Amino acid sequence: MADIGVITPAEVEIGSLDQTALYRLYDAKGKLLYVGVTDNLKTRFAQHAKEKSWWASVAKRTVAWYDTREEAEAAEDAAFLAEKPARNLALPPEVGNSRYQTAFRLPPPVREWLKQQARREGRAMTDVVLDALGDYRARNDPT
Repeated sequence: MADIGVITPAEVEIGSLDQTALYRLYDAKGKLLYVGVTDNLKTRFAQHAKEKSWWASVAKRTVAWYDTREEAEAAEDAAFLAEKPARNLALPPEVGNSRYQTAFRLPPPVREWLKQQARREGRAMTDVVLDALGDYRARNDPT
Protein backbone atom coordinates (compact mmCIF):
# COMPACT_ATOMS: atom_id res chain seq x y z
CA MET A 1 0.00 0.00 0.00
CA ALA A 2 1.37 3.41 -0.93
CA ASP A 3 1.67 6.40 1.37
CA ILE A 4 0.87 9.37 -0.91
CA GLY A 5 1.48 13.05 -0.37
CA VAL A 6 2.65 16.32 -1.88
CA ILE A 7 6.27 17.13 -1.06
CA THR A 8 8.32 20.28 -0.97
CA PRO A 9 12.00 20.44 -2.01
CA ALA A 10 13.01 20.33 1.66
CA GLU A 11 11.07 17.08 2.13
CA VAL A 12 12.78 14.98 -0.55
CA GLU A 13 14.54 12.86 2.06
CA ILE A 14 11.34 11.50 3.60
CA GLY A 15 10.63 7.80 3.51
CA SER A 16 12.66 4.97 4.94
CA LEU A 17 15.73 3.40 3.41
CA ASP A 18 13.81 0.25 2.58
CA GLN A 19 11.03 1.97 0.59
CA THR A 20 10.80 2.95 -3.07
CA ALA A 21 9.29 6.23 -4.23
CA LEU A 22 6.94 6.69 -7.16
CA TYR A 23 7.05 10.39 -7.93
CA ARG A 24 5.07 12.66 -10.23
CA LEU A 25 6.27 16.02 -11.51
CA TYR A 26 3.81 18.71 -12.64
CA ASP A 27 4.14 22.11 -14.29
CA ALA A 28 2.51 25.31 -12.97
CA LYS A 29 -0.71 24.57 -14.87
CA GLY A 30 -1.01 21.13 -13.28
CA LYS A 31 0.02 19.19 -16.40
CA LEU A 32 1.76 15.93 -15.54
CA LEU A 33 5.28 16.12 -16.93
CA TYR A 34 6.95 12.99 -15.62
CA VAL A 35 6.43 9.87 -13.53
CA GLY A 36 9.40 7.99 -12.11
CA VAL A 37 10.57 5.43 -9.58
CA THR A 38 13.61 5.80 -7.35
CA ASP A 39 15.15 4.59 -4.14
CA ASN A 40 16.70 8.03 -3.52
CA LEU A 41 14.60 11.11 -4.33
CA LYS A 42 17.28 13.63 -3.46
CA THR A 43 19.81 12.07 -5.86
CA ARG A 44 17.23 11.47 -8.60
CA PHE A 45 15.92 15.03 -8.47
CA ALA A 46 19.50 16.33 -8.59
CA GLN A 47 20.07 14.18 -11.72
CA HIS A 48 16.92 15.56 -13.34
CA ALA A 49 17.96 19.13 -12.48
CA LYS A 50 21.32 18.59 -14.17
CA GLU A 51 20.19 16.57 -17.18
CA LYS A 52 16.62 17.48 -18.12
CA SER A 53 15.92 20.62 -20.13
CA TRP A 54 12.35 20.70 -18.79
CA TRP A 55 13.30 20.56 -15.08
CA ALA A 56 12.87 24.31 -14.56
CA SER A 57 9.17 23.99 -15.43
CA VAL A 58 8.49 21.60 -12.51
CA ALA A 59 6.23 23.45 -10.07
CA LYS A 60 4.78 20.57 -8.02
CA ARG A 61 6.05 17.17 -6.94
CA THR A 62 4.08 14.33 -5.38
CA VAL A 63 5.42 11.09 -4.00
CA ALA A 64 3.98 7.71 -3.06
CA TRP A 65 6.13 5.33 -1.02
CA TYR A 66 6.00 1.58 -1.72
CA ASP A 67 7.42 -1.27 0.31
CA THR A 68 9.02 -2.90 -2.74
CA ARG A 69 10.46 -1.66 -6.02
CA GLU A 70 8.22 -4.14 -7.86
CA GLU A 71 5.10 -2.52 -6.38
CA ALA A 72 6.37 0.95 -7.31
CA GLU A 73 7.19 -0.13 -10.89
CA ALA A 74 3.75 -1.70 -11.31
CA ALA A 75 2.18 1.58 -10.15
CA GLU A 76 4.48 3.49 -12.51
CA ASP A 77 3.38 1.33 -15.46
CA ALA A 78 -0.26 1.95 -14.56
CA ALA A 79 0.41 5.70 -14.34
CA PHE A 80 2.03 5.70 -17.80
CA LEU A 81 -1.06 4.12 -19.29
CA ALA A 82 -3.68 6.13 -17.43
CA GLU A 83 -2.00 9.53 -17.07
CA LYS A 84 0.28 9.78 -20.15
CA PRO A 85 2.99 12.05 -18.72
CA ALA A 86 4.36 14.53 -21.27
CA ARG A 87 8.07 13.87 -20.71
CA ASN A 88 8.22 10.12 -20.12
CA LEU A 89 9.57 8.13 -23.02
CA ALA A 90 10.24 4.71 -21.48
CA LEU A 91 6.67 3.43 -21.66
CA PRO A 92 5.42 -0.05 -20.74
CA PRO A 93 4.93 -2.67 -23.48
CA GLU A 94 1.19 -2.00 -23.67
CA VAL A 95 2.00 1.47 -25.04
CA GLY A 96 4.40 0.12 -27.64
CA ASN A 97 7.70 0.51 -25.80
CA SER A 98 9.41 -1.11 -22.84
CA ARG A 99 11.07 -0.21 -19.57
CA TYR A 100 14.05 -2.06 -21.05
CA GLN A 101 16.48 -0.82 -23.64
CA THR A 102 15.00 -0.07 -27.04
CA ALA A 103 17.42 -0.19 -29.96
CA PHE A 104 17.10 1.68 -33.22
CA ARG A 105 19.52 2.59 -35.97
CA LEU A 106 20.42 6.18 -36.75
CA PRO A 107 22.03 7.40 -39.98
CA PRO A 108 25.77 8.02 -39.36
CA PRO A 109 25.52 11.84 -39.72
CA VAL A 110 22.71 11.97 -37.13
CA ARG A 111 24.60 9.67 -34.78
CA GLU A 112 27.74 11.82 -35.11
CA TRP A 113 25.75 15.01 -34.41
CA LEU A 114 24.24 13.41 -31.31
CA LYS A 115 27.69 12.33 -30.08
CA GLN A 116 29.01 15.86 -30.50
CA GLN A 117 25.97 17.37 -28.81
CA ALA A 118 26.34 14.96 -25.87
CA ARG A 119 30.04 15.86 -25.52
CA ARG A 120 29.24 19.59 -25.60
CA GLU A 121 26.62 19.15 -22.88
CA GLY A 122 28.67 16.66 -20.85
CA ARG A 123 25.83 14.14 -20.99
CA ALA A 124 25.16 10.65 -22.25
CA MET A 125 24.00 10.43 -25.86
CA THR A 126 20.90 8.52 -24.74
CA ASP A 127 19.87 11.43 -22.53
CA VAL A 128 20.27 13.88 -25.42
CA VAL A 129 18.08 11.66 -27.63
CA LEU A 130 15.43 11.21 -24.93
CA ASP A 131 15.28 14.94 -24.22
CA ALA A 132 14.96 15.73 -27.94
CA LEU A 133 12.14 13.21 -28.27
CA GLY A 134 10.48 14.58 -25.14
CA ASP A 135 10.73 18.14 -26.48
CA TYR A 136 9.18 17.03 -29.77
CA ARG A 137 6.40 15.16 -27.96
CA ALA A 138 5.67 18.17 -25.72
CA ARG A 139 5.46 20.53 -28.71
CA ASN A 140 3.17 18.21 -30.64
CA ASP A 141 0.94 16.95 -27.84
CA PRO A 142 -2.62 18.17 -28.50
CA THR A 143 -3.55 18.15 -24.77
